[in-house]
Amino acid sequence: MKIMDKEEQPNIGLKWEDFEKKIFEPEEIAINHAKAELVVAVIEARKKLELTQQELAEKSGVSQPVIARMESGVTRTQLDTMLKVLASMDKTLAIVPLKKTKSEKEFVKRKSVATRNGIKNTKLKSVKKVSSKKRKVTL
Repeated sequence: MKIMDKEEQPNIGLKWEDFEKKIFEPEEIAINHAKAELVVAVIEARKKLELTQQELAEKSGVSQPVIARMESGVTRTQLDTMLKVLASMDKTLAIVPLKKTKSEKEFVKRKSVATRNGIKNTKLKSVKKVSSKKRKVTL
């Protein structure tokens, strides 16, 4: 096995958040964070009710292995399955606004400016306001 220098491995030593921003779009990051929050909320609800996975399985009609995979995040849980599990704990899903970081808000703002200017399906690097009526878009 060859040992590489740090220059050959530019991602070594990066914080996860920095690495995540390099490889994912802001929308993908938001989706992954929302999924993780949902899994954590399900686990916390189950533990608050002092239920084991097996007890939750019996109560919900969803098998224990499916609940285990859902809680570990290794599979994509069907919405119907998630709703059955939540309903058995007297819980449901709610549609609420996403919490966006400053960089995500800026990305959405730049994307909407580009769309208004007729630019679609491109990766934007920056949008600068040149005057009150014109904007400079850098791709």
